Amino acid sequence: MTDAEKAEVKKAVEAANPGSVAEVGQDGTTKVTFPDKSEGTLTPAQTVVKAKDAASIKEPATKTPVKDTANLTDDEKAEVKKAVEAANPGSVAEVGQDGTTKVTFPDKSEGTLTPAQTVVKAKDAAGIKEPATKTPVKDTAKLTDDEKAEVKKAVEAANPGSVAEVGQDGTTKVTFPDKSEGTLTPAQTVVKAEEKAKDADGLKAPETKTPVKDTANLTDDEKAEVKKAVEAANPRSVAEVGQDGTTKVTFPDKSEGTLTGDQTVKAADANGAKAPATKTPVKDTSTLTDEEKTQVAEEILKANPTLEDVDVANDGTATVTFPDGSKATLTPAQNCS
Repeated sequence: MTDAEKAEVKKAVEAANPGSVAEVGQDGTTKVTFPDKSEGTLTPAQTVVKAKDAASIKEPATKTPVKDTANLTDDEKAEVKKAVEAANPGSVAEVGQDGTTKVTFPDKSEGTLTPAQTVVKAKDAAGIKEPATKTPVKDTAKLTDDEKAEVKKAVEAANPGSVAEVGQDGTTKVTFPDKSEGTLTPAQTVVKAEEKAKDADGLKAPETKTPVKDTANLTDDEKAEVKKAVEAANPRSVAEVGQDGTTKVTFPDKSEGTLTGDQTVKAADANGAKAPATKTPVKDTSTLTDEEKTQVAEEILKANPTLEDVDVANDGTATVTFPDGSKATLTPAQNCS
């Protein structure tokens, strides 16, 4: 027996035998000395009994927070049951509507815990809820004021009666009517918005580059050709062509894209036009015969085998057309003798 238990036995025996002095042994055997110095002995069977398990019933270390202490939900009852049985190993707990809990021990003894020992009214913040839909934002690390307003609206809708305070990154402090507070993390309130596709994302270079004489200095006519080609490749767009062929393209949704000179222009094949190696002898340099024109054309083709067309004028001037559509002019002095 413990000293405390011995003290309880001593107290009980002396109360039953007024004026006596009781001396309690380890097993409950008790010697009783009376005022006349006579002595008597009580056996353990007369002084002690093995305590029932229920005598040592314990309340949970932590009370279960519940929304309504008079009407626990099934989930709340399950939490109370779990907590009580953890505090009293081997026991079976039966939880009532208000948290009153009957605890049955292995020796079949029973004890009862009151609601005050098992439950506590939950603070509003204990039921904090994240929004059903996270707010899409452009930068999750730096919300705009409009985005913060959307988060605030969503959080307060999920937690009626609350006031939400949204931080720069979406962290949200929620204050409830009972003044309790809870916090929602950015992962619970915001999500990075998907970038909306822009027309400019589909920017296309012309299938065929515009041949130009000088790729660093386009003429107005060449710029017009580039503009036409780019706008044809990108319907409904407006192209603005720079000096070197760099082209800014503006789409109907106001998005913009840029094509480099390498994507829009190329050095014209005509830049490499060659005069014939052999000039054609003619009778009158101002009026060539058809035979002489044919001879000039043949000599020019020998010098420029890829030509698409050769047009020889009466005076021997020849306009030559290359596969890329570029043209060059060869003078009578280059063609005739």
